[in-house]
Amino acid sequence: MIVKKEGNTISEIKLPLTLQVYLTDTGKRNKALSENKLDTIEKMLSDELNKQALVTIQTLQKANCDFLGLAREIHGYHYKEWNQMNWREEYPKLNIRPEIKLKILNSGVML
Repeated sequence: MIVKKEGNTISEIKLPLTLQVYLTDTGKRNKALSENKLDTIEKMLSDELNKQALVTIQTLQKANCDFLGLAREIHGYHYKEWNQMNWREEYPKLNIRPEIKLKILNSGVML
């Protein structure tokens, strides 16, 4: 978690996540995908995962549910800022952004 601060207040929370995945099936071609095609797929999947994660985070914030345990993390590592805020009131308004990056580790051909 990366906490961006402005003075003694928290202005943004970034949630970086890197996923390393293996392709198990690329269709009937039975051919390795090009590096360019893999990059396109990685970007497309990363964008979709980020959209879904953002919707989930916004839903949690509307319900004032800290399922991800951000309060505990901020209390433990950013106590000065934590002490200045009312978590129950400010959590639903915080700018929380997922930063998911997906990396495909193979080209799709399984031997």
